[in-house]
Amino acid sequence: MNTQTINPILSFPDVVQTKRPRELFEDRLVLLLNKRLKLLGITWGPKSFRGGLNNPELPTAILKKLESLILLAEAVGWQLSRSQINELDNTVEDIETFNPPFRESLKRASRDFAKGKYVTLEELEKSPRHVK
Repeated sequence: MNTQTINPILSFPDVVQTKRPRELFEDRLVLLLNKRLKLLGITWGPKSFRGGLNNPELPTAILKKLESLILLAEAVGWQLSRSQINELDNTVEDIETFNPPFRESLKRASRDFAKGKYVTLEELEKSPRHVK
């Protein structure tokens, strides 16, 4: 049985004694994820993640899922199965996709595609940047 102590991201005094609890929470969450995701081999973008967290369009269900995955990970000392690691990775990526610059690039690409502005696979393969 794992006897590792579960450290909360925030404590009651942390929240009461700060003028900006949301920023404190984000900072602590990013610190936790930065440490743990690296150990799990998950590549992520903390800046994009923060952008996604701050997007009011981010569904609460995704945040609840992240919370559940972190609680599970803490309960088992971050000794997660491959499927749990993948689920955590996918959830972090889901949050990153709500980063406003990323969403704008998707909208722009959709508009370009609708206008017939796109690159075919053949054109991409002929590109000097294409590596086989």
